[in-house]
Amino acid sequence: MALFFCVTIYMKNLISWAKQNILSLAQTIMLFFTAIALAVLLNNQIKTSEVHQLNEELTQEVRTLDRDTNKIMIKMIEQRGQIMQMGETIEEANEIIQSLVGRLQQMQQELNKANGRSES
Repeated sequence: MALFFCVTIYMKNLISWAKQNILSLAQTIMLFFTAIALAVLLNNQIKTSEVHQLNEELTQEVRTLDRDTNKIMIKMIEQRGQIMQMGETIEEANEIIQSLVGRLQQMQQELNKANGRSES
């Protein structure tokens, strides 16, 4: 009878130990999978923050390029206006030169007429 009680107590202790160890094993497995899930989520968060940082850098570069492009366009428009003014000035100078050449030709003709009269 004592042997029966000893075996019963031993079996009871063994079952209790097995339950605790099985729960501990299940908790360890769950903790392991939780740690893996957290590592994956942390990795995704790090990659997301890197992508956001790159996006901000690209946005800043695009703004800089837009600003530089606008400055270049303004300079081109100013230079176009200056070139158009220079073209108008050249046209006016050409008209004045043609007018002076015409006047010089008239004066040459008048001089030739005057020289022709004085010879006679």
